[in-house]
Amino acid sequence: MDQFPKSFQKKDTATQRKIVELGLYCWSLIEHEVDTQKDMDQADLISIWKEKGRNEGRDLAEVEYTHLLQKKSLQIQNLESEKEQLESRMRDRFEQEKALLIARTRLEVETENKEIHQEKIRLETKLQTQEDFQAVCRSLLMENASMKEQLQKFTKTKSSAEIGNDGEEEIEVLLGKTDYEFEKKAKEKGGHKADFRIKTHTNRIFLLDSKKYTTNVNKKEKDKLIADVDRDETVNGGIFVSITSGIANQTHGDIVVTKHYKPILFLSLQGMTQEAKEHTLKVSIKLLEKYTSLHEEKEKTDLIEKVKTAIQTLSELVSRFKNVEKWADEIKQNAKIGIGETEMLLNLLQLK
Repeated sequence: MDQFPKSFQKKDTATQRKIVELGLYCWSLIEHEVDTQKDMDQADLISIWKEKGRNEGRDLAEVEYTHLLQKKSLQIQNLESEKEQLESRMRDRFEQEKALLIARTRLEVETENKEIHQEKIRLETKLQTQEDFQAVCRSLLMENASMKEQLQKFTKTKSSAEIGNDGEEEIEVLLGKTDYEFEKKAKEKGGHKADFRIKTHTNRIFLLDSKKYTTNVNKKEKDKLIADVDRDETVNGGIFVSITSGIANQTHGDIVVTKHYKPILFLSLQGMTQEAKEHTLKVSIKLLEKYTSLHEEKEKTDLIEKVKTAIQTLSELVSRFKNVEKWADEIKQNAKIGIGETEMLLNLLQLK
């Protein structure tokens, strides 16, 4: 046994037997292979080896090709997985940004509504104070006296021309209180021209036509101003003012766009104080100037909506003032006292 390697000698008997059997089997294979090729010449051996080499090469190529296909398939699967993960992350991010935008918009709307509500409460609280109540009553008493005086003047019969001249003179006074340039237009025989031509600081030109009727101004008169505005290419818009009555099919503050896309603003100064008339006319000119400077239809629509909201709020305040006026008048009539005694009563009503 000493002639065998030490590693063989360390094995147990069963393992040594298997090693010997395997060695003998391999030896017999080699002898067989040698016996089959010992009678062949070198050319035959080379041919056999080449064929074996080609077969082994094909086998190796097929194995490598299969490996490459598997590798490519695995890469495609990885890319598809990465694509799905990327799409999922993009969808999640879009939903997050969408939710954030909705929340931010909702917060802005809630903040704006809260500010509007607080402003409304502040105005209502201010109107409810005793000091404002007394000031309103005094103003109403003075306005009643002024209205009675005006009523006495208006009870006198006047021609339509005289009434028209009165209206033009009143508008001319109101325009004089503004800082806009204007000129009074002469009436043309057999035709119609607006009463005034107004020029703003931004070189906008507006025609103004006024009426002083006891009943609502009819559509025919409105159409005359619309025609004048569209006929003159230098004019940017128009203002139709009814001093003592309403306007047919229009409410105070309405804006109508002509076929040449020029705005016409309708105003009813009925029942307003002189100060309110001056302020209304001045703001109206500024409003048209702003409207004609806008280019986007949405901006123009938003501006009109804001004007309507402001006019509605003003109407509500006017309605409240009228209720106060009615209440003050009832006190005066029931008690049959004069203005001086009314002042005394207001002082007695003061909250302490």
